[in-house]
Amino acid sequence: MLSIYSNVEVLSVLRIFKIAINSFKIIVPILLIITLIIDYKKAVSTREIDIIEQVRAASVSKILAAILIFSIPTFIQIIISTSQIDSEYKIYLENATIENIKNAYNERPIEYIKAARENQTLKTYQIAKNSLVNVSDLEKKAKYEDELKQIKLAIETKEMIEKVKISKKNTDYKEALDSLEKISDRELKNELNKELEKVSYTMIKYVDEYSSNGSYIDSLLNLPYYDQCDLRWKDIQYDISMSTICSSGSGYTSFSMIAAGFNKDMTITPVTIISKMRGVNLKEGELSKKGYGATSLAELTNTNVLNYYKLKAKIIEEQNEEKLKQAIIEELNLTKAVIILVPGHYMVLAPSEDGNIILLDPKSNWNNKEIKTGKQTIDKIWNAYGGIIQAISYEKK
Repeated sequence: MLSIYSNVEVLSVLRIFKIAINSFKIIVPILLIITLIIDYKKAVSTREIDIIEQVRAASVSKILAAILIFSIPTFIQIIISTSQIDSEYKIYLENATIENIKNAYNERPIEYIKAARENQTLKTYQIAKNSLVNVSDLEKKAKYEDELKQIKLAIETKEMIEKVKISKKNTDYKEALDSLEKISDRELKNELNKELEKVSYTMIKYVDEYSSNGSYIDSLLNLPYYDQCDLRWKDIQYDISMSTICSSGSGYTSFSMIAAGFNKDMTITPVTIISKMRGVNLKEGELSKKGYGATSLAELTNTNVLNYYKLKAKIIEEQNEEKLKQAIIEELNLTKAVIILVPGHYMVLAPSEDGNIILLDPKSNWNNKEIKTGKQTIDKIWNAYGGIIQAISYEKK
């Protein structure tokens, strides 16, 4: 059984039942009086003693029947109030008043709004909105309407976030971000903000800035693109030399693209990678005392870190230029990702469906305006950056 404050229909039906009982008590005596008057009038008009006596005898029976009928509702109420019938039913009967029905209508939207908040669908929102029709308390109604406006904004924002995941367009991302800013409900906003954070801004930015035709360039690995100078982490310092992710974090940013892509988890970022590799909590401002500046080969191949992110790594060891190029291509052909170190900078290589290489440069156009993130060749990368010093391939464990 629902509480009496939410089951308006039950209260309304019981109120009608109570009205019917009370009306019955009044109507029966009136009908009896009218019937007796009519019968006596007819009998008297005949001037026959036998007929008058018959009417008088019948009147006694009718009066007794009326008394019995009149008493039945009272007996029912006595039985209900003194019996062991479920107390919920008694409460319903006792509270079936206009005031309580009005209160029930005023309180009813609470459960529907709660459902709309939890499910965040247009269907649950519409049900909650419809429940406001009979709310008579204007102050409560205004409060409900304000809360529903926030839920409607949350539903719209949620739909936009889903659209961004599919389209990977910067314009769609900005619309979702703008919609999120309109939400003042902290709980709803925080929940949706976490969803939006999973769709990396720089992954969306990659579409407009780096693709050749304005559409998303799919790699076989579907790795996200992270910019080491992303506003979310560009100025974060991670060691006692005060290195920032923007100035020195190309290796960590490159590794985070691979870890996030293979695990399909956009909460993995350069911040979480550095925190894991160096054993610090960057979000709380801790600084690493081991190592300075850029990442190292040891960090990028650390067994504990690789196991944590369910990755396997292989150092590509070839001294000869052509052999190293060929070895990198072979790893990419096996649908692996490769982190390369060119003089002073780390980048990611990923295979594409058409056999080309997708370059993911965490600081695109780094030191060279002629080459950028997108489809490239191994020769062009080698020549543009003065060779490849180091290469590590990664695959899902």
